[in-house]
Amino acid sequence: MPMDLSDLVPNPGANKDRKRVGRGHGSGTGKTAGKGTKGQKARAGRGVRRGLHAASESAKSAIEAAGGSVELLERTDRWVSARPRSRRLPINRELKKAGYGKSGEIAS
Repeated sequence: MPMDLSDLVPNPGANKDRKRVGRGHGSGTGKTAGKGTKGQKARAGRGVRRGLHAASESAKSAIEAAGGSVELLERTDRWVSARPRSRRLPINRELKKAGYGKSGEIAS
């Protein structure tokens, strides 16, 4: 018997339907869509930022007491040198020293 295109089927279990979350209670993943309730990881957008390698001294000692080892990696993300930006421009400082007011006139 010759083979036909309709005879070509994937192996059982090879193709899975994707999980559609937040589509009603009957789906099993409705309401909170498997994210629990509230908190940073339940909100829209990105969850916890990658990078943040750290452990307290008590955690390190507990791990080492259990026979493990702790190796902290140096941070390489852009938040290492983050500092609050000042809204003041250098020219504003100079104008204030010179005595300029809001109207642009020199204060007397």
